[in-house]
Amino acid sequence: MKVLFKSTLILGFIALAIGCTKEPPVMTFNVTPSATDVFAGTAIDYTITGEADFITFYAGTPGSEWSEYPDNKGQNVNVRTSNVFSKVYNKQGVFTSVFVASSYGNWAEDEEVVIKEFEITVTDNRTGIADFRLITGSLLTQKEWPGEINTDNNTIVVEVDPGTSISNTKASLITDSPDAIVTVDGAEFINSKTRLNYTSPVIFDIEAPDGSKGQWTVTVTGAK
Repeated sequence: MKVLFKSTLILGFIALAIGCTKEPPVMTFNVTPSATDVFAGTAIDYTITGEADFITFYAGTPGSEWSEYPDNKGQNVNVRTSNVFSKVYNKQGVFTSVFVASSYGNWAEDEEVVIKEFEITVTDNRTGIADFRLITGSLLTQKEWPGEINTDNNTIVVEVDPGTSISNTKASLITDSPDAIVTVDGAEFINSKTRLNYTSPVIFDIEAPDGSKGQWTVTVTGAK
């Protein structure tokens, strides 16, 4: 019995020694983007392969730039949920997206870091209108009338109650592109401030950041 106990104890020490052997970090990390030249509003799917203990993504946009670390913070990526990470850019420009992957050995003493960088070119050609609301009444009686948007022919129809005054009226307008320029008859349209006469159709000109142009016709019905 003593011999068996001694042998078991020796085997235990051997197993413990093997388990405590210092092992270096293992890194086989790689990233493949679905595209690097995209239109604003289009998702880029990054396919992640390999292994890493921690993965952080920097979009390259203000507040998320790897070059500005540690002042800028990235976004943690969890590949246990999915090995595809998606990012949508809503502004035109050239951005450096960065994945920073790190792994540690079993003693957490050694660190290996792999950095993957991609130059992303985003073109914003959007000239659409996402939401339009006519604003009538005074401060106390103010009311918003939502418009029905038809993207097939770039028209918006707003139906109001009979007797509603629409000859000197404000409107709330949201474009697909946050940086699009909106004008009416060559004058800048200031959202929720510019007053227009909607007794006849009003044409809104939209210019996207890349110079693309579109026109929308707003017609108000039911006022008479």
